[in-house]
Amino acid sequence: MRHHRQLRPHCAKSPNTHQSPIHPLNPIPPISSNPSDSTITPAPLAVFSQDANNNLAHLAQLSLISREENKTEQMKKEVKINTTGKRWYVSYYITGIDGKRQRIREYGYVNKEKDINKRMQMILHLQQSIQNKLNNEIAIPEQYGKSISIFRLASDYVAGKSYLKHNSTRTISKSIQHFKDFLLKHNLELRGPEQITTSDIMHFRNYRIAHKVSNRTVNNNLDDVRTMFNYFMQSGINIYKNPCNAIKKLPARSEKNVAYTNEQVQTIFDDLKHTDPFLLYYIKFVSFIFLRCEEVRTLQIKHLDIPGRAIILTAEHNKTNSRTLKLIPEIILSDIIAMNYQNYPPDFYIFGLGGKPAPKPVNNEYFSKKFNPHKKRFALSKLHTIYGFRHTFVSQLLTAGKNQLDIMKLTGHKTFQAFQHYARSVMQLPPNDLSDGFKIKL
Repeated sequence: MRHHRQLRPHCAKSPNTHQSPIHPLNPIPPISSNPSDSTITPAPLAVFSQDANNNLAHLAQLSLISREENKTEQMKKEVKINTTGKRWYVSYYITGIDGKRQRIREYGYVNKEKDINKRMQMILHLQQSIQNKLNNEIAIPEQYGKSISIFRLASDYVAGKSYLKHNSTRTISKSIQHFKDFLLKHNLELRGPEQITTSDIMHFRNYRIAHKVSNRTVNNNLDDVRTMFNYFMQSGINIYKNPCNAIKKLPARSEKNVAYTNEQVQTIFDDLKHTDPFLLYYIKFVSFIFLRCEEVRTLQIKHLDIPGRAIILTAEHNKTNSRTLKLIPEIILSDIIAMNYQNYPPDFYIFGLGGKPAPKPVNNEYFSKKFNPHKKRFALSKLHTIYGFRHTFVSQLLTAGKNQLDIMKLTGHKTFQAFQHYARSVMQLPPNDLSDGFKIKL
């Protein structure tokens, strides 16, 4: 008879020969608390099961998050080609400073090519170039729509405006510098011009408002930036549309160059005769010859034709960019003759440093700063400027019934529309009492 070996229960094995089971999701078995016992004591199976479930859930959650992040990152870096319409382009998404994803289209110079095969090659080059940039790789050299940073283009744009008048160049430079400061603050300086969106321009507008400047200044800054983007588009830079066009202007009130009353003018002139005759002489050129402040400041002796009672404004020093003759009226002629300009070189500036003709003119804020203390003494508002005297004496001629065409010849205005800005100064003056025109007798 064959005897079967009787197997003892698993738990009845000697501790020295027992091999502890290792759970597949918890590979490190618990160690016995007895230092003398070198064997491993198994943990209860229920504990392994609970830990395994927790670990499994955690790993699944991490895997899901990782897949979503990879998918999102892949979508961000994906550059698609669109050749279905008349104009071919590539599109991709970037994250704006507001945290929202924005779709960008780039056309390059693809659509200028008429040959289909060459056009396809060009758009593939464009796609590859943008894809490399999005992947933070070195962009391959290519000639199809290569993009330069908006920061560099803005700097080159200002440098290219040196042919403009000094005041115009200075105004544009300030606006573009504010825009460049905004780009740096929001880490947008390395973007191409085609990547600047309407949302970015809206943030720029709010950035300027936060600096507590007037609405008019904000609008002027936006106009200069809008003009810059128009220039980029006309220059062939691959911009789909001007991002500034959708931005509406802020409501602004024009309160500059308030006209003086006759009493204020008389008081100021009488006072300056004794306190600051050099400033008064400057104001007379603005008031009676109707020159602009910058034209007076840069006036040279060679521009004077005293025998002919005229001042010659060259195209370089004239706002209208044309050679202009200005009449020297009788009211200021004697003052000019008394200065004996024939004793100075013709290239000397009439309003030079030191209060007399000199090789260099005073700076553009010199007379404004000299006039400020007098404004305080006479309790004038900040809207009363030296240029306001020009408006004042135009208003006096209008109220005196002088012919508008004759006045326009003196001021240099070419159109009635431009001249109307001076006519509004008349409406700012106090009205005359017309009581004698009423029919009723009280």
